[in-house]
Order: sequence, then structure tokens, then C-alpha cells
Amino acid sequence: MATKKKVAPKAELNESIEQVKDSAAKASKQLTETATKVVKDIYNNGEKWVEETSQNVKETVAKVNFDNGYNAVKDIAAKANKYAAQTAEELVDGAIKSGEQWTNITSKAIKGGLKLASKQQDIVFATLENVKEQLVAGTKRTKELFK
Repeated sequence: MATKKKVAPKAELNESIEQVKDSAAKASKQLTETATKVVKDIYNNGEKWVEETSQNVKETVAKVNFDNGYNAVKDIAAKANKYAAQTAEELVDGAIKSGEQWTNITSKAIKGGLKLASKQQDIVFATLENVKEQLVAGTKRTKELFK
């Protein structure tokens, strides 16, 4: 006679699948929110940097002796351009790092959910095997009784 194994109800499997879906949806929502915040920060700070740079250029141009002005403006413009490029690079690096972190979190959530679904599937197949064995044994007994 087959030994009894614990059987996981179908509702638990469905619940586990729903939990995996919910986790993935939450992670996706958080990733979208973070990306939106980063883009807004870039946009908001970009205007600020342009304003600050423009103000610096205006102040410097007002102080420039026109004999030396061309070279001074050229140097200031180069410095402003370098500052803007460095700042943009830092923002992009920060956005990439945040994206990688959220991707890792989402990946872990999905892997955990898939492992759980795999275990649930194994339980279902083991249960079906037990039911099959019990039906075969029951059929043999019934045949013996009615011979």
C-alpha cells in the first residue's frame, strides 16, 4: 500500500503564483517610481545648473577687460562645459546604479517565486502519483472482490 504524503491544495499553489505576480508588480512599480524621480531630479537640477552657469558667465563678462576678454570668456565657457559634462556623467552613473539595484531586487523576487512554484509543482505531481497508485490498488482489490 502506498504511503500517504502531504498534499498541497490547489489554492495554495494559486496563492503562491499570485504572490509571485504581486512581488514582480511591486518591484516594477518601485523601479518606475525611482526612474521617474531620477529623471525629475535631472530635469530640475539641470535648469538650476544652467541658471548658475549663466549667472557666473554674466558676472565674469561684466568684469572682463575687452582686451583680454576673448580668452577669459573662452576659458570660462570651457570650465562651464566641463562642469556640466561632469555633473551629467555623475547623474547618469547614479541612475544606472539605482537601476542595477532594482533589477537585482526584482530578479531575486522572481527567482524566489519560481523556486516556490517549482516546489508546488513537484508536490502536485507527487500527489497525482499517489492518487494513481491508490486507484490501481483499489481497482485490483475491487476485481478480487467481484471474482
